Amino acid sequence: MFHMEQKLMKKYYYMSKGKPCGPLTTQELEELLTDAVLSQDTLVAAEGAIRWVKLNELLSHGEPKAEELGIWSRLRRCFGDA
Repeated sequence: MFHMEQKLMKKYYYMSKGKPCGPLTTQELEELLTDAVLSQDTLVAAEGAIRWVKLNELLSHGEPKAEELGIWSRLRRCFGDA
C-alpha cells in the first residue's frame, strides 16, 4: 500500500507538441488516457527524471527505476564520481 500511495503523490509531466505539460499524478494521467486526451505512446517523465518513457510503460511497470528519476546524477553531485 505504501508504494501505491507514494506513486500517487509523485508528479509527472507529459509531452505535448514538443513541450512538457504538468505536473500531474498517475491518476490524472490515467484519466487523460481514458478520455483519449493522451495515448499509450505519449511520453511522460517524473519530476527530476532524466529519461522520458511511454505512458504505457509507466502505468504497466509502476515506479520508474532509480536512474530514470535522476538519482544517480543527484548522488554524483553529493559524493562525486568516486
